[in-house]
Amino acid sequence: MCRMKIENGITIDAVENVVMAIEHLNGMKIDDYEVIKKFITEENSTKYYIDDKLNSYMEPTGDAVYVWLDSGFVDRAGRTILISLHRSGDGFEGHITATGNMLIKSMKERYRRNLKYINTNASRFMNKLTRKTSERDIHHIDDIQEYYLMSSNRDAGKPEDSDFMKNLMKISEELVYTEDFNETASEAFPKKEEINNEAVININKIEKIDKAASYEDDITVGILMDYIDSLHSEIDRLVGIIEDCKKDKEYIEELHEREKALKSAITGIRVFNEREKEEIEKRELARYDETKIGHNVLAGRKLLILGDSKVTLKDIQGIAKNYGFEKKDIDCQTDYKKITNDAGRLQHADRYAAIILGAVPHKVSKLGKWNSIVEKFATPGYGPVVVESHNLRGELEITKESLKTAINEVLGKLDR
Repeated sequence: MCRMKIENGITIDAVENVVMAIEHLNGMKIDDYEVIKKFITEENSTKYYIDDKLNSYMEPTGDAVYVWLDSGFVDRAGRTILISLHRSGDGFEGHITATGNMLIKSMKERYRRNLKYINTNASRFMNKLTRKTSERDIHHIDDIQEYYLMSSNRDAGKPEDSDFMKNLMKISEELVYTEDFNETASEAFPKKEEINNEAVININKIEKIDKAASYEDDITVGILMDYIDSLHSEIDRLVGIIEDCKKDKEYIEELHEREKALKSAITGIRVFNEREKEEIEKRELARYDETKIGHNVLAGRKLLILGDSKVTLKDIQGIAKNYGFEKKDIDCQTDYKKITNDAGRLQHADRYAAIILGAVPHKVSKLGKWNSIVEKFATPGYGPVVVESHNLRGELEITKESLKTAINEVLGKLDR
């Protein structure tokens, strides 16, 4: 295989493979592969350094995994044919030859983890390639011999630089400063044969300029086609994203339906449990009311309800009645200030069979050796059955529900 060094650190390791690929894509016979090196090294914007996310740079960078070289040729659709060289040590080697879109597709397969970035940068690279190509004096090679001619005569087409115009300028200058006009003119003017030759040369140059203009038109069409292809690729990518979003939306809607069904089921279970609880409570209350169990277990003593309460005295008596208590069986002290200032009734604890304790002050008067009511009630052998009334947060508080629970506990302890 024939190697061709483009410059330090950049080598095509199989030129014949590159030539075969270009001939296949372009349809042109390439007998002189040195034209590829000439185009890459002498034209502007022919080297693109690519990292693994398809970020492209015009100068070498340590992150680059490829350098894509503009071969100077286009395929039958007018798309730029690039030569992809992979990183090898401190430089780049290779011979893979394809259009930009084909190389991008290959990168998507190789660097799947960076697919998101490659999709984003693909259109940016293709636009950059199009823009840089259009900024060159010679966009691409349409005819190898013509390219060599155009390359060596880049400044052709400027009349003021031709030998014919220089002779005319010389004559004008000498006519101004020469006394003998006829003698000067005969010496200064070129011969007829020279004028004819100069005219032919200028006509040829004009024809070359026309060909170059036509060539630029062809290249412009090719660039537009390449750009349209890149737009199609971007559209395909966006369509894919939209399809994924539709699938996600359908899945989310399915999850919402499941959530509704679960909420409905949970609500049904709660309603059923509440009804069962009510039925059980009704049966229990009916049993208490029939047997007057609350009144009987007190054995002539009373039930003291002590502590700050948001339940009215009427409601307390109504709840107690459901458990078989009579009005005279219940003593209530739910005024927080009175509990603080008057704990006298606690001196005669023997008249109470049980005490339901809610929120009470930490310090009250007439407690003697005890520091608080709670401490006094916790003393072994104090006398009455003491039951604490807790709300759902576990705090001492007398509510309708906590009072029912406490009464049930009192009945259970007194009925032993």
